[in-house]
Amino acid sequence: MAHGAAAGAVGTVSAGPIWGSSWFVLAEPMQVAMDNGARRTLVPLENKRNFLEVPGDIVERVDPIFFSDPMTAAMKTLGMT
Repeated sequence: MAHGAAAGAVGTVSAGPIWGSSWFVLAEPMQVAMDNGARRTLVPLENKRNFLEVPGDIVERVDPIFFSDPMTAAMKTLGMT
């Protein structure tokens, strides 16, 4: 496991929409989360369409958890949904 991360660690990509027109706007923070051991990432629902542009190697190793508001993100992170 990379950098001593806990099993099943969740990386937070953003607490709000990620704006921009190129693929790295979503892929870059997902790459950083993956490099630090995250297996899942919290991704704002507004960025769901950008997920299709994330490179395959990241998609294979990091599962997105989409959320629409901060409360939903917290509940999903704690496994309450």
